[in-house]
Amino acid sequence: MPVEDSSTAADRITIKDKVLEYSITSEPEISNFARKDKDSEELIEALNEFWKAESCGIHETPDAIDDEPEPLNIQHNGERYQVGLPWKLDYSDLPDDYDYCLSRLKAVHSRLKARPQLLKDYDGIFQTQLAEGIIERVPDDEVDTKHHFMSHHCVIREDKDTTKVRIVFDGSAKSKHNKSLNDCLEVGKNYMPLIFNTHVRFRLYSVAITADIEKVFHQIAVDESDRDALWFLWYDNPESEVPNVIQLRFTRLPFGLKCCLGILGATMHHYIAWFRDLRPEA
Repeated sequence: MPVEDSSTAADRITIKDKVLEYSITSEPEISNFARKDKDSEELIEALNEFWKAESCGIHETPDAIDDEPEPLNIQHNGERYQVGLPWKLDYSDLPDDYDYCLSRLKAVHSRLKARPQLLKDYDGIFQTQLAEGIIERVPDDEVDTKHHFMSHHCVIREDKDTTKVRIVFDGSAKSKHNKSLNDCLEVGKNYMPLIFNTHVRFRLYSVAITADIEKVFHQIAVDESDRDALWFLWYDNPESEVPNVIQLRFTRLPFGLKCCLGILGATMHHYIAWFRDLRPEA
């Protein structure tokens, strides 16, 4: 029976054990394995991150088992559901951040002016939101009241056939030594279903139904008492050489706050519970 070279076999065994246990080395190649320790650690770290991503929604995270957050005050205002923001800290501690947001506005405007069609599309989104009541212009007699400004920027998706330009508000932006809006908000309860449960339910019935809610966050109104934390700056005529700065605020839930998904999930569960009582046969 042929005998395999011992050093070659030892090397292979050690390599195998190295991958599985990361602790066994062999005398002939100990220096080589020592040099590979750093690479091995980086590989393991990368694999751990990969499997964390793959198991997202399957394994519970520490956030998923924290104490239950305070329930949201969800009311129907006759037209849509209206919710207060889940404050962790009193937003009266927030600075107005006007100068900071004005500086960022000028930078965004300068980039957009280099592409006139994008500037027109960007302004068109605000005009549509004004017409639909998603945002409103702040009355002159309220300009000096306590409020907080959010900054915003443009995200361009050339691969999209419909919405190529999206306006994203940065709830985590803050000026030096100050808190951001997101610092003052709770994340809220995680209503995302586990992937395994979703797959099982998907296979229980012969017909599966999916749906998409257009501009879903903007379908939820924000309590009037919280709207002073949702101001932002834009221009009355952004295509002019020297446009005038105007102040606007959200009446609906803006995209960019860390509580958006929690509020959306709570509102949808509230509606489902109401509809289940109304139409139990459904």
